[in-house]
Amino acid sequence: MKTKFKYILSILLAGVLLSSCNDFLEEHPQSFISPDNFFNNKEEADIALIGVYDAIGTNKGWGLYAANMLIIDQGTSLSSSRIGNLTQGGIAHYLAATDYKVFTEIWENSYDGIQRANTVINRVGQMDKEQIDELNQLRIIAEAKFLRALHYFNLVRLYGGVPVLAKETTDMDNVLVGRNTTEDVYYQIIGDLEYAAENLFYRTNSANTPKLEITGSGRATKGAALGLLSKVYLTLASTKKYASTALSNYKYANYDWVDVAVNYQKATQYAGAVIQLAESGGGINLLDDYSQIFMTENHNESLFEVQFGPELEEGGYVAYWAGPLNADKYAVDRGQARINATPEFSDSFIKAWSAEGPLVEEESDFRYSWNIGKFKYAKKQNKLNLAFKKEYCYRKYRKTETYEFADVQNFPVLRYADVLLMLAEAHNELGTEPDSVVWAVNKIRERARKGSASDMMTYPASNQPADMASGLDQETVRNIIIKERGWELCHEGQARFDDVRLGQLEKAVTAQVDYSKNTAAKGADKPIKFYVDGRNEDGLPTSTSTTGAQNFDARKHWLFPIPQFERDVNPNLEQNGTW
Repeated sequence: MKTKFKYILSILLAGVLLSSCNDFLEEHPQSFISPDNFFNNKEEADIALIGVYDAIGTNKGWGLYAANMLIIDQGTSLSSSRIGNLTQGGIAHYLAATDYKVFTEIWENSYDGIQRANTVINRVGQMDKEQIDELNQLRIIAEAKFLRALHYFNLVRLYGGVPVLAKETTDMDNVLVGRNTTEDVYYQIIGDLEYAAENLFYRTNSANTPKLEITGSGRATKGAALGLLSKVYLTLASTKKYASTALSNYKYANYDWVDVAVNYQKATQYAGAVIQLAESGGGINLLDDYSQIFMTENHNESLFEVQFGPELEEGGYVAYWAGPLNADKYAVDRGQARINATPEFSDSFIKAWSAEGPLVEEESDFRYSWNIGKFKYAKKQNKLNLAFKKEYCYRKYRKTETYEFADVQNFPVLRYADVLLMLAEAHNELGTEPDSVVWAVNKIRERARKGSASDMMTYPASNQPADMASGLDQETVRNIIIKERGWELCHEGQARFDDVRLGQLEKAVTAQVDYSKNTAAKGADKPIKFYVDGRNEDGLPTSTSTTGAQNFDARKHWLFPIPQFERDVNPNLEQNGTW
């Protein structure tokens, strides 16, 4: 199906582009597949919809090479990189310029996905009841609107206000438009997600109807839309409350229009709706084993993830760049361990759960051993060297295929654990329902204590992390939730968005530099550097270092720049900050 679709999609897109060039064409082949003669039934509408999903997993999308969400997350409180070149390391080192490849690819891919969504929304909306039943017509439009909202949500968080294009582009007229305000963009996002929440189907294993027919298809469902709505409202409230000053340098990052209390309340409303769905047989729950979140796909905890796999003719590069180091080019687990946890984040587990010294298995937060793997593969043996302490990698991502770079592992976009933590954060900020805050955080911690029996290693159940106590003050609880988000959701494309909306990006980057200074080898006759790798047995930074974090400029690095190529083509696009 995917192979067939990719060719059809190319023809469809070509048809859209060529429709504006009729003056140059003498003949019009009647057999040519274009949007005008394709949307004839439900099956064709679904094929076109697959193309909208395809845009988030292409070689300029969420999981591949330069523009994946782990690259975007570098240079934050949780993540950085040993990659020295600007193609992959420029964001982590705060050295990227306006023509940086990632900035351009995110922009181009997002608007490609938006155009695909617009085409499906428009064309399926014009189909009559003889071509498609109303329930599936609404469902297909809702899935396209969910994906369009996801693209715009990424764009507005990364670039600020961007052009809102909500209609199918059929010619080259009126395409050189200026930027919209953040209010305009969020109005579009919320409208799309509300429509999606109303008209999407339930999960295949849900007790509710209507539900999807295909198990594990990776399609957006009602729970995904409700969860993303919660994240949108939480982002609005927290950005206004904590990041307005930092974003004041940006003309198109104004959040003065946001009512903080109303948006926190909306966040609790939609997170609560997901939880209610989970508790009423909606096929949503936390998995018992943290490791299985990443060893399996499209499971009950995953509300939405980007699909990869050989049957899709696409693979993600995340496991290659971030997985355990293996120099054997023919090995399945051929990772590079080049996208790493920051030392401070790594040590945060130890500081939280152990009074002194490194963690031992019986006292550890199991997530530490999974999120920050302290090992690499022995050369030419494809066996784990568990004694190796240097290469702190992401055990969440492992290559499972023999492709030189790409892999089949899906990339998580939204998990039920995230929804629980969003509920806790929003209630805490409102000062309402403290019992719900404690319940949500402790659901996460209970799972973290259970240990694992994965196919790599076995970890025993632990007495840490202990349950969060009741009766704590709001600031203490806020700090607990922020740390919990890192321990639970690290390396899943959340770090930059969280650091920005909570107004802590500059603080986080500075903390890494200070941390390196405070822990640098004694008597080192070298400039203090920002170490991005693990720590050796003496507690000193190890492996490759970079001064990149010291390049952070608070006047411009809170948002990405509008790509220079786009501004060359469209002079109506104003630049961000001092880029």
